[in-house]
Amino acid sequence: MVSERPLRVGLIGAGRMVRAHLQALAEAREVETTAVVDPVDEVRDELRVRGLRTFAHVDELLDAGDADAAIVAAPTDLHLELVTAPAGAGLPVLCEKPCGVHSEEAAEAVRLAADAGAHVIRRSTIDELRSALEEAKKVDRTVVVAIETDRYAAVPGYATWWDVPVAEVAGVEAVREARLEYDRAVRRRTL
Repeated sequence: MVSERPLRVGLIGAGRMVRAHLQALAEAREVETTAVVDPVDEVRDELRVRGLRTFAHVDELLDAGDADAAIVAAPTDLHLELVTAPAGAGLPVLCEKPCGVHSEEAAEAVRLAADAGAHVIRRSTIDELRSALEEAKKVDRTVVVAIETDRYAAVPGYATWWDVPVAEVAGVEAVREARLEYDRAVRRRTL
């Protein structure tokens, strides 16, 4: 049975990618952004002007009961902390990559999801990922696909860590802005 009410999503973190998330959610059928969590007063003020409900802390979002799911789009060093509360409250959580600064943090996030009842599939290769996605389609509850990687392991044919930049060409202004920020960061690294 299809719900008459859209899936209510709370965004946790209003950094550089928030506009892209807001745009994508606005264009998605059967989904609505109900609130955004960010600790910065000025950011919340800007979002309220756009008609969005805002909170300074994740617990406020959870206490309000306005979200059926959450997207964590905050700085990486905060991912584990920000995934913990909504996952502990039983909400499905999409966390931007990577799920932690260190592998221990990502492993803890997977453990929290499993403790909350998620079906966990662990994989380490692209072929295993493909099979995991097929397996996930058959599961009737929240699924976490944990891709275990080692950034220091040698990748045949590559001498450095894989850098996946923001798209160079995009129709969404937020993505174009993110690309400009990415290019600036690359220039700072190479100077």
